[in-house]
Amino acid sequence: MMIFQDTYKLQAWEYQVECLIAYKNALIQHMSGKVRELNWGNFAVCQHLKYVDLYSEPSDYQGIKIIR
Repeated sequence: MMIFQDTYKLQAWEYQVECLIAYKNALIQHMSGKVRELNWGNFAVCQHLKYVDLYSEPSDYQGIKIIR
């Protein structure tokens, strides 16, 4: 969860510098890769398919929000 929160925070205007943008993009690639590795047939995963599907693509991390 910490990686997701860091990515969320890096969306802020003050962090829009080249090195931090590259870091944020690397975090997004890592997270979307982990989501794609999930077993979609697993009972626990099936309960959250909406989010599994949403966050399996790096492009879907634009404008992310923290969901509680």
